[in-house]
Amino acid sequence: MTVSSPPNFGLVTKTAIVASEHILAPAKADYLSTLGLDYLVGNCAGLVEQFNDFVDHKGGTGGHDPIDPGFLGVVFTMVQIYSQQVTLAQQRWIDEVTAASRVPVLASRIRNSSRHFGDAGESGVPAMLRSGVKDEVVKEFDQLADEVLGALELSSGDHR
Repeated sequence: MTVSSPPNFGLVTKTAIVASEHILAPAKADYLSTLGLDYLVGNCAGLVEQFNDFVDHKGGTGGHDPIDPGFLGVVFTMVQIYSQQVTLAQQRWIDEVTAASRVPVLASRIRNSSRHFGDAGESGVPAMLRSGVKDEVVKEFDQLADEVLGALELSSGDHR
């Protein structure tokens, strides 16, 4: 299982991490979101250590094995596109995370689209399943899916 969870560290995120083999963190290309990424990595390491210590302390009872979810990376979402490029203000944050963060950065970007995401919560149907047109946003999600699947294939090849 792969988890995609926002870069915060609440109960939902912790539960998803414990249940997952891989972590994909969506983030907005801004100061607070990028600041939270290294925080997320550190907290994940602490959670994994705490969980594994608990499992070890209990002697592995209850059917729990140690966990070791790996970071697939961060995907930047809600990006603003101008002339087919991410805006300079957001590109600055993407470049900073790429250079300085402990989290790999995926090449895929998902643009902000009120047409696709504005009423997604109301309908209960994922935005990409409602779209009958293969526009730029749908293509970006397709590219992200291909990139994630490729990373998972590489990851599973490392364990053989």
